Amino acid sequence: MDIMKFLRNIPEWNELLKLPAKVAELEKRLEALERPDNSFDICPKCKKRTFQLISSKPDPVMSEIGAVVRLYRCNYCNFEEAKQLIP
Repeated sequence: MDIMKFLRNIPEWNELLKLPAKVAELEKRLEALERPDNSFDICPKCKKRTFQLISSKPDPVMSEIGAVVRLYRCNYCNFEEAKQLIP
């Protein structure tokens, strides 16, 4: 009997095979969160501190008065929100 064929039929074994990739992804996320320059805010949807500024550009309608639109995205739940800032 082929031992690898037998092991592939065990759901727990298949989960174990996925662990190295999961650990690497979690280490990457943890490193990003622990950086001293981390300026993440709290996500309004999932409440985790993973809400990050993605882009900032002049407001298409109110750019004459200096208004900008900032796009934020949560790195955890992918929630996005645009905020308009008027100086």
